[in-house]
Amino acid sequence: MKVYSSFPNKMNFVRSGIDIDSIYKRYALLYDQVIFNRHGCPIGGRDEFSDVASYIGCTVAHRGDRNTGLKLARNTAFKSLFVDMWDFFDNPEELPYQASSYIAPDIAQQVLGYSWFQNALDQEMGIHNHTRESKAAAIVGSDISSDIAFNLLLSDKIPDFNMSLAPVIGRAFASSHNIDNEMNLFTTELIIPDFESLSWDQILELRQDKYIQSFRNKVFNNVGTGVHPDESLHESLEKDLWYLAEQAKPNIEGRLLEMFLSNLPLPSTVNPFSYFYGAKSLAQGAANVEKSWVYVIQHMKKLS
Repeated sequence: MKVYSSFPNKMNFVRSGIDIDSIYKRYALLYDQVIFNRHGCPIGGRDEFSDVASYIGCTVAHRGDRNTGLKLARNTAFKSLFVDMWDFFDNPEELPYQASSYIAPDIAQQVLGYSWFQNALDQEMGIHNHTRESKAAAIVGSDISSDIAFNLLLSDKIPDFNMSLAPVIGRAFASSHNIDNEMNLFTTELIIPDFESLSWDQILELRQDKYIQSFRNKVFNNVGTGVHPDESLHESLEKDLWYLAEQAKPNIEGRLLEMFLSNLPLPSTVNPFSYFYGAKSLAQGAANVEKSWVYVIQHMKKLS
């Protein structure tokens, strides 16, 4: 599955009080690719950055550490994650015009009205769009409209694409940010106490986990249910662990299997793997494969 990002998209997350590095790490776990729109960014030709990966790497590098960012950008796993939107279309110069056609006049008017209010909030947050208030509000409106338009365009043109919008866009239409959104994943301590502490090297390692698709399926199957994704995963964790533990029981006799799932946080004080030994080899057969997402959680806990 693919998801969209751009500079306006980044700014909309900043306006929502969300660090873009945090969003990109979640995207890395949940999506195959992040399609980045380089429009307006110093990327390519004689610009500051040679490609999308270099720009993103320096964007997420701690305190703008350019050397660290460029080193990250040379990682092939990172490069394969952040891809250039222009590579998906024959005439990328026409994309802004094409995208604008997805914004209906009433939507554009609503965004324009909200942009004045949001610009005042931007100033309080230290985001200075322009010295002239009218120009500053226009920039806010342009960022919000761009995010909506390109998400709609890609949803229409790219197979297996998922729209992911910053909460500020919901506020523009007097709509609250849904608690069951996938971007809320690991924002509590129920599953992973400190997701933000995971480095990009660790995130890229998790992307290569053999059970990552099972994990993604589990997360997206719980999106739109009205329940916070952490609560939903937490509720499923003990049940699926007990199931896998029961499958392990016949394999215990005569050999000691890997103690793989020993320290997972569970609703109760009992961890089934305190009684039964389990191994990665358990994730075989349709039922077991469906529950193999728990191995990704354990992998994550070992890294954090």
